[in-house]
Amino acid sequence: MDVVIIGTGGLAREFCTWFEDSITICGFSTKNTDEFSKFNLPGHLLPPDMTPEMAGTSNAVIAVGAPAMKETLYHFYTQRGFKFPRLVHTTSLVGKRVSLQEGCVVAPKVIIGPNTTLGRCTYINFGTTIAHDVKIDDFCQINPASCINGSISIGKRCTIGSHTSILQGVSVSNDVVTAVGSVIFSNVRSSGTMIGNPAKKMLLSVSGTIEKNSPPNA
Repeated sequence: MDVVIIGTGGLAREFCTWFEDSITICGFSTKNTDEFSKFNLPGHLLPPDMTPEMAGTSNAVIAVGAPAMKETLYHFYTQRGFKFPRLVHTTSLVGKRVSLQEGCVVAPKVIIGPNTTLGRCTYINFGTTIAHDVKIDDFCQINPASCINGSISIGKRCTIGSHTSILQGVSVSNDVVTAVGSVIFSNVRSSGTMIGNPAKKMLLSVSGTIEKNSPPNA
């Protein structure tokens, strides 16, 4: 399969490393032209306003970690005629009755349990475990070695920090960020950044300092 990668940051370069033996990378689309040459990336350097004809393929991977940017790029490149294939690394295990929506990427050594749904352009990074009956909505970024237990619901545009653990049955709202190593014991009902064990919502005080004083179910 011929693919063009959108982005040249760390996530894009990781994706290239994991998948370059199973796909043909036609090039990278980016504003950061220095990164393309600095890291000697394969294929052609393509402008942000590229078309499928310019890229030599209509298959694109959005390899950008910021969820809101993923969504913006998805709509922009959809209108330009691109499609977003589902890609699962050969070292990952995907259970029965798992639904991967367009643009999903599953990096190496991920385990996904049965009856799980991953939304559009959601990226599951390496070493993550996802148990049974999980729903992760569109444009999420699940970072390395996260542990997402059974019957969990995660909303749109969430960033789950590396080594985050989410307990079974928990629901996480849209636009939530979890800090590295956070443990989510109860529902997160509104957007914000969760940090700690047990995780609490970060608040900015009048003085500008960060406080962790929101209760669970924030």
